[in-house]
Amino acid sequence: MGSPVFFRQRRPGLGGRPFPICKFRTMNQARDAQGNLLTDAQRLTRFGRFLRSTSLDELPELLTLQPSVLGLAGIVKMKSCAWNI
Repeated sequence: MGSPVFFRQRRPGLGGRPFPICKFRTMNQARDAQGNLLTDAQRLTRFGRFLRSTSLDELPELLTLQPSVLGLAGIVKMKSCAWNI
């Protein structure tokens, strides 16, 4: 995994107000001979692939959740599923 393990970003929250979010670093900064970043698929680390496939990469976002700024489903990408009730 890339170093450091966590990184911070600013994301738009409620009303467009930016807030800080902490995330796992799941990709490295690998570049081609011209200095351009490689594709996401090429930069994704083995551990990053595991974190994303199990949705564990979302845990740091829950720790930085601010109820007044972001709802629980605010930036989490939901996978489609069918509920048999």
